[in-house]
Amino acid sequence: MKGKGPFVIGEFEDAEGKPAVLVVNRDIAHSSEFTIVPKSAKTIERVSSKTGITRKWAAEDNWLAPGEGILLLLRD
Repeated sequence: MKGKGPFVIGEFEDAEGKPAVLVVNRDIAHSSEFTIVPKSAKTIERVSSKTGITRKWAAEDNWLAPGEGILLLLRD
C-alpha cells in the first residue's frame, strides 16, 4: 500500500480462503489518498459498506474520508 495518511490495514481471508484487505483512515479530521499494489492479485474488488455488493475497484475509490474504511477483495 502507498499513501500519505495514517492508515490501519487488516489482512483477512474470505469464506473461500481468498485474500481481503480492510483499509481504514485513522485521521479523523482529513481525507487521505492511497493506492493498493498487490503482489499477485490481478483484480481488486470493492465491497460496498452500504449494500455489501462488490464491484471493480476504480480510481475514485482511492480516497478515504476521515475515519472511513474500505474492504477490498484481491482476486486472481
